[in-house]
Parts: sequence; C-alpha cells; structure tokens
Amino acid sequence: MTYVIKGQDNTQYPLTEIPQTIYLNPAIHYKCRTYIELPVISSIGFYYNNSGFGYNQAIKSGYGTTSDSLTVDFDRLSRVLHNKNNISTGIRFSILGAGFARGDYYFSFNISNRTQTRLSFTRDVIGLKDGNWDVANDLPRQLVLNGTGINVQSFFEISAGASKRLFDYLSAGIRAKYLIGSANLQTRRSDLSLQTSTGPIVLTGISDITLRSSFPADISYDNNGYVTGIDVSRAGSNIVQNYIFNGNHGIAFDAGVIYDYSDQITLSASLLDLGFIRWKGNTNQFTEQGSFIFNGIDLNQYFQNPGETNLLQALTDSISNSFQFDNSTKKYFTFLSPQLFLSGQYKINDHYQAGLVSHTQFYGGQVHTSLTLSATARPLSWVTGSLSWSAMNNSLMNLGAALVLGNKGTQFYFVTDNIPLRWVKLADSNLIWPYSARTFSFRFGLNLLFGCTEEKQGWKGKNNSKLCPAYQ
Repeated sequence: MTYVIKGQDNTQYPLTEIPQTIYLNPAIHYKCRTYIELPVISSIGFYYNNSGFGYNQAIKSGYGTTSDSLTVDFDRLSRVLHNKNNISTGIRFSILGAGFARGDYYFSFNISNRTQTRLSFTRDVIGLKDGNWDVANDLPRQLVLNGTGINVQSFFEISAGASKRLFDYLSAGIRAKYLIGSANLQTRRSDLSLQTSTGPIVLTGISDITLRSSFPADISYDNNGYVTGIDVSRAGSNIVQNYIFNGNHGIAFDAGVIYDYSDQITLSASLLDLGFIRWKGNTNQFTEQGSFIFNGIDLNQYFQNPGETNLLQALTDSISNSFQFDNSTKKYFTFLSPQLFLSGQYKINDHYQAGLVSHTQFYGGQVHTSLTLSATARPLSWVTGSLSWSAMNNSLMNLGAALVLGNKGTQFYFVTDNIPLRWVKLADSNLIWPYSARTFSFRFGLNLLFGCTEEKQGWKGKNNSKLCPAYQ
C-alpha cells in the first residue's frame, strides 16, 4: 500500500467540537444551535505534501570548491524516489459560513476558495543526470517519463448542506456545491520517452503531450499555425471578469452517515468532492506530437557549477525548437478528486475518546490512502485537545495535534496532521522549511457560537455524549 494523500484532514475528522468538521462529514449535527464563520479568519488552511522525498534526502552540503554551498543529492534521490511521485500544495479559506438547527435538521452554508497544485513525476527523471546512460553497466537505457506533468486548479465553492437523524442510531447528511472555476492548468496527456541514439550524451525524445488551461492569455502563432508565444500580461486586469464571471461553472456533492453501534462505539463514513468543472472562459488546449534530438545534458554538472555551463539553456532551446504546439480554444471538463473517509471512535468516558481514521483520495488514475490514530481529551468544558499519529506520504513519522478553546460565544481552533520537529533555513532567504518531514499542514480559525448546551439539542438519541460525533 502507498500512503499518499493530497490534503490533510485526518486529525480534524473526529474533532466535532468545531463546526468546520461538518464539511468533512455532512451528517454531523453540530452541538450549538447556530454558528457563524467570519470572513477569512474563521477558516484558513494550508498543506504541503511530498510523496517522494524530504529536504534532507534531496539536499546536501557541497564539497571541494562548492563546500560552502548546497547541492542536489542525486544518488540518494534515486534510492528514495518511487515509480510515481507527487508534490502537492494547497490553500483554502472560508469567505463566509453559517449553520443552524431547525427541528430534527441541521443546515449549513459556506462560501470558500480552494487553490491546489500538484506536480507528478517518475523516478526516471533522476536518470537525466547521467545523460540517459547506465553508468554502472556502461550501457544506454531508455527513460520513460510518462505521467510527468502539473495540475493547478483554483475555484470558488458555494455550498449548502443538511443533516437529519433518520433513526435512533443512524444519521445522514448531504451537501450540494456550486463551483466557479477561476484558473486551471492541466497536463491532460504526457507521454515522453528518452532514448540514446549514438552515445551517453545524445538523447532522442519522443513526445505526445496535451496541456489545457483556463487563464487570461494572448497566443501568437507562426505562418504554419504553431504556437510561438504566450502573453499573460493582462492576467492582472479585470479580476472580477477574468476569475469570477468567466463562464466556468461546475457542481459537486458530499454525503455522509454516522452510525451509533453502541454507547461507546461510533462509526462514520463520508464521500466528498464528487463533481466537475466545465471550463469555457479563457481556454486554450495545446497539443504536440513529435521528437527531438539533444546533444549533451549533465544535470549533476549544472547544479555543481551553474555559473559555468549553459546546459539548461541548451536543453530549453532544443526543446523549444523541436516541439511545435497546436492550439485550440474548445471547452473542456476537469473532475475533482473524490475523497472517502472511514472512521471508528471509541468513547472511553465523558472526557476521553480514541479513534481511527482512514482517508482515501482518488486522482491521476491512482488510489492514495492514509491512516490516522487519534486520542482526544476534554479536561474542561471549554478546552479540547487531540494528538494523532498518521501514516501518509510514504512516511510513518507524522505526529499531529489539535487545540480548541471556547465552547460558546467565541471559539478558536488550530489543527495540524504533522508537526515538523526539525527545520532548516533556506539558502539566501529568510524562509524556513521542514528538514525531514514530507508533510506540513495547518488549519486555524475563529468562530462565533450561539445556543450551545452540554446536552444535544434536537436529537433525543440514546447516547447524548459530549464527544460522540453523532451528537456534536
């Protein structure tokens, strides 16, 4: 099994003290009669995932004349990379949201923005450093880079959901989402292979590539109709027209259930992001089929002596001179990446619970799964804390935590699925980065809560636990 996941919500999933968990399982009936999400500050989330390597596995100190600088550790990267690897980042913030109880129902509404980027690549990318030559056996080899590409997507989400207690032991909920696509860049097809033709530094590339985008751009062409340039200078103008009222629309649905197996055990499941966006504004689709020949590439030399070589420019020139892209402006669809949560929670007593969460995501024709064990404590009525351990992104070292302060009026929360214990300062900048962690995420915010009681309002089930997800 490969433990990979794009965004982290595992620690939050059983944390039903905060209303934002409704967006992970629409079957939840929140404990307060009304909650309000303030613009932006009620929910801000960021994640970074790398299924292939950590900083410490990719970067090393130089030697010799470069001992005072950092270099790429290609040898170690070739050992730790998998056949398929992904680097993902994303940010999500809530623009406005609210929820309220009406009889046996709980309704919730939200407007938010989601932006996510995923870079996919194969292990064979590292083989480029040896000029497409098997140095150990002194033989030529083929590098297959199929599936290498990028996917960038930004959209607004307007959602409305409702949950209801169906039986004394079972509740269910559904959420409908209207999507407004802001911008998109997607590698629709990426078939690329490199073969040695006459020697270790002569490469023959065979390509079949399709790129689709929705972004303000002006395309220039040569006399044969091939793309010669892309001008994005107008991307910063007319923001509302280009990124909101641009004709890119979509829909999606979430669904969830919560089952009270016993007074101590609660089982839950939810399926999220079943939907698509139809892109029709500012669209371009670039296609290319052909081959190119490149004499000389040594990435190892380039990274050690970047000021003394023009190899990167030579490779860029070779590709740009050989690849000839056609372009069309036809409309296209992209699908969201569905997510499946399965959870079991065990109530130890009124103050403590333990649980297990499985999070599966489907994208790129692959299934990516993570597992999380969590322990939640509520020592005071207005304080909830949680610790979690997760297996994700091909790493078993992911320690998460959550803290919730306030149970009525004003509530502050912070959640993370991984707390990097070691950090490193990036060269020539003031930025710091996790030293060995492949995952870094956080979500925090400030909510307004009204009509909160210790006992659950609306549902008169057999188990009005303070921690049981069905009664939060």
